[in-house]
Amino acid sequence: MNDSIKNADIIYCQQVLNSLNQLEKNNYKRNDLLRAYKCTIIKARNHHAFVIGLIFPLLIIIYFFSAFAPVNGELLTRFVALIFICSVIFLIGYSIYLYLWDKGKLHHSKEKIEQKWLGKLAPQKEEIDQSSEKILENDLIVHPRIDEKYLSTQGLFVILRYLENQQAAFLEEAIYMMELDIKNSKYGKNFEPATETVVKKERESIHKNLKGAKI
Repeated sequence: MNDSIKNADIIYCQQVLNSLNQLEKNNYKRNDLLRAYKCTIIKARNHHAFVIGLIFPLLIIIYFFSAFAPVNGELLTRFVALIFICSVIFLIGYSIYLYLWDKGKLHHSKEKIEQKWLGKLAPQKEEIDQSSEKILENDLIVHPRIDEKYLSTQGLFVILRYLENQQAAFLEEAIYMMELDIKNSKYGKNFEPATETVVKKERESIHKNLKGAKI
């Protein structure tokens, strides 16, 4: 009888562990997607700043070549000076654009770029959301027999170790022994109950806009 209870608890823990592993994979994918989104926005911002910074120097160079002809061999000297001036103007324009962007003064342009890339990444995010939502709606996660602060792959490994090594006869005893270890042993110092589990992270991240998300 005790063996059948223990075996059932081991199967239960393995099922929960499989669910947590998949949630962690989804969380990694979500963070990768968020990093890709933020990198893309930064690249787009820098590209716009480069174009804006280049406009005035190009106009000056075009004017220079259309308005001046070689005079006593001074064209090369003037051209070198012009390149220096244009470089300074470019850097000023580039820096001003980045400053205005960061201060929120280019809200319309920023919003347009963000919405464009949010739309492109939406199918990937939706796929992750659906996968996590399915797991989070499973009774294993909705009504867990294990306190949520222990719902981590590390916590489940510890609980399974007690059950599989014959140190505990059933799930509740394994949890009790783990809590004693956490409180009293040197091992416990290396394992702290999670303050923010992957279950909590994924619950909060589902259907949340990438724009306001954090890694």
